[in-house]
Amino acid sequence: FFYSTASSQAKAEMLAFAAMSPQLAAGKEPVCVPYLCKERQAERTALLLRLTNRGEALPKLWQGVACLALLALDHARKGDGSVIPELAGLNSSIEHVLLDTRSDPASGVTAYRAARANGASSIVGAARSAVSVPLGYVETEDVMPAVSYWSSTPALSDQKLFPLFARTFPSDSDSAAAMVTVLRNMGWEHFSAISVADEYANGYMQAVSRNAAACGLTLSRVSTFEYGNADSAARAVQGLVSGGANIVTANVVLLIAFDVDLPAIFATADELGMLDAPYAWFAPDSFFASDLGALLAAGQLTAGLYGKLAGFNQVFISQKSSAGYARYEAAWRQLTPESCEALGEGGVGPSGDNGYNASRLTAADFRGPPPEVGSYAYDAAAAIALAIQNCSSNGTDGALRDHAAAAARGQELAAAIRGLAFSGASGEVGFKQGLGDRATNGLDIAMFNWQLQPAGGGGGG
Repeated sequence: FFYSTASSQAKAEMLAFAAMSPQLAAGKEPVCVPYLCKERQAERTALLLRLTNRGEALPKLWQGVACLALLALDHARKGDGSVIPELAGLNSSIEHVLLDTRSDPASGVTAYRAARANGASSIVGAARSAVSVPLGYVETEDVMPAVSYWSSTPALSDQKLFPLFARTFPSDSDSAAAMVTVLRNMGWEHFSAISVADEYANGYMQAVSRNAAACGLTLSRVSTFEYGNADSAARAVQGLVSGGANIVTANVVLLIAFDVDLPAIFATADELGMLDAPYAWFAPDSFFASDLGALLAAGQLTAGLYGKLAGFNQVFISQKSSAGYARYEAAWRQLTPESCEALGEGGVGPSGDNGYNASRLTAADFRGPPPEVGSYAYDAAAAIALAIQNCSSNGTDGALRDHAAAAARGQELAAAIRGLAFSGASGEVGFKQGLGDRATNGLDIAMFNWQLQPAGGGGGG
């Protein structure tokens, strides 16, 4: 493999390339790593998306989210400013690798390794904080910039641990304060919580506890459960019951859970009479009203239980009143299952099942409202493309592609991401000074109350 006339620098680059490319070690055609392969003229980003739950199907809105992230990259390539005006005329050459984190930390690391092996120099994702936190450690080690579209734990704000992490989704330092403010302003003095035990919920509950204590609101009890474990979720609901009777320590219940955990939680709550008066339920945006329609259609919720969820409340920082969101909605209505499928076919990297299956979407889906989290995914992908272009405009494009060491390239791109300000699908996008956290100016604190749609549409706000 090595020739005796090769310089020590050339040998070092070859060794680095071999170490990072399992295909090369296996005797297969090598995959280009961008900062070693100087002939390639395109940056490559990896979309690490939440497409399945450990291989099992999720509500199809997540396929829509993936399509919208792909659409942002397509708009960047075409210079299409219909959603983000700053993309107009961009004509980016950005390439992408599409990978499924399977909603799981270990699988997320596997997806990340595949992204590295296929030449990615930046990451869009992950979704769950429980995936983004372990990825953040290796991203810091590899000097790999990342922009998440749904990870909200305040832990990811730690600049010593995650200096290259950014997010278009608001941190729970902001959204938890909004939740406590609403509960206190409604006159309640006590509340209890049912919470998944993961990085996201831990950070959210810590922020809730701090804000509750500061305003004289008492968190009476917290009952936790394991993600994706129906028995554990049912026990967590039962854990709020005191004295052996169906009486909870407070009739206001804060639920921190994901879509996959809802059937067991709501079925157990119904058995205990906790979905009837005088109980009031609140949640942040870790799941969506549309998830209930999907669970009903899949037979995981009965019609009777589905009906009892009318009146459920969600409080979070919302982007829906922004002009950018209106442009985003218009773009969603222009999509079709076929166009989403075509967007997925434009990537590079591993072949086979990557979890993306736009055929699950129907024409009717695009006549309805878009997935809200999709606006953050669109902006995360666009942020990567805009930052690469800004580096090029500032004369550092050569450094981005040609550094033998990834560190300088990664630092430059991370700084460019944090320096962005643009009119995004989720409103005005910028980042807090010295952090990768989304600046929340221009966003609203919103409270949504679910109302029953008899046809099974999943409620609304």
